[in-house]
Amino acid sequence: MKNQKISIVDIANHLKVSKSTVSFVINGKTKEKRLSDEVIQRINSYVEEVGYKPNSFAKSLRSGKSHIIGLLVEDISNPFFLI
Repeated sequence: MKNQKISIVDIANHLKVSKSTVSFVINGKTKEKRLSDEVIQRINSYVEEVGYKPNSFAKSLRSGKSHIIGLLVEDISNPFFLI
């Protein structure tokens, strides 16, 4: 497609469904929301076709968890800390 990141809104606009529907399919909440198999298949195939990857930064803002570990080292010139 384009050389820019695609969003859930772009997918929803292209498939003419709501962005909530796209979000439910991507997050695996299709059974509890009772979405049809045809809609699920259309969204999944288009997501795979365009290579959609969720924005991890936006996801961490929403969830409050970044899954990043910070490490403080007293002295990096000390050989003990280099290994």
